[in-house]
Amino acid sequence: MSTTKTPRVGTSSPTATSNKSAAAGCGLLAAESRAGQRKYYDIELAVAHLHGMLEALSKQRESTSK
Repeated sequence: MSTTKTPRVGTSSPTATSNKSAAAGCGLLAAESRAGQRKYYDIELAVAHLHGMLEALSKQRESTSK
């Protein structure tokens, strides 16, 4: 027997969006740290750049939602 989940419509909220951003930020921090530990400097730099972009986007969303 297979079960399929019906996608929820309209369940996204500002809190859900910020939780996703926080989870993505945590993943980026972990990737940045691991790359540094293993001396993958090009990956560490790229992940740091992505982390900065995510922070800028988050701040932009905060300022426009007020």
